[in-house]
Amino acid sequence: MKIYRHLMTCPVCGHISRYHPQRARQALFCTHCRSLLWRSSLIPHALLLPLTLTALIALALACYSPVMMIQAYGMHNALSLWQTVNAVVDHGDMPLLALCVTVLLVSAPFMQLFLLLRVLLLLHGNHHAADVAFTIKALRWVRPWCMADVAILGFVVSAVKLSSQFAVEAGPGGWALVTAVGLSIVLANQHPHRYWLRLSPANTGSLT
Repeated sequence: MKIYRHLMTCPVCGHISRYHPQRARQALFCTHCRSLLWRSSLIPHALLLPLTLTALIALALACYSPVMMIQAYGMHNALSLWQTVNAVVDHGDMPLLALCVTVLLVSAPFMQLFLLLRVLLLLHGNHHAADVAFTIKALRWVRPWCMADVAILGFVVSAVKLSSQFAVEAGPGGWALVTAVGLSIVLANQHPHRYWLRLSPANTGSLT
């Protein structure tokens, strides 16, 4: 199947619309049903790779640096994202919950960022469209399973409940987790058509 980079299919009605590069800073609506097909991003393409690397580093710091620190009766306790996952895994009577927590809070967010990094590197290396298409499909499949933002909500609720009895404060990992989640949300919401437009016409051959 031939790839036409400047044509977009409406996911609602299936009508094909043409994308005009000179209108890159505008929104594109379906000419048949007026559904939104494209909205330009405020983030330049050149910043996507540095932001992805930053999100990866921040997520790694959140896994091994204290996200929340508790002080009570002269004792200090620090909890990282990975320690939270391990605490659930240590409960052998809940293997399914342990697997879900590990995948949703750690594995899926890392996989999402690695897939996005692969897309950007493939575009930078001028690879074939089939490789980019496969990676984008995998990225769109992984995205709904990333629940690191739920971990932030859980830490905030725990901190609020414990603050009435103990001294609770956010650790370096907490700020790193907020940074990683914020960047991941922004990066994951980039329209896939941005990547297609970066493909060289010589590499937009058939997808088999």
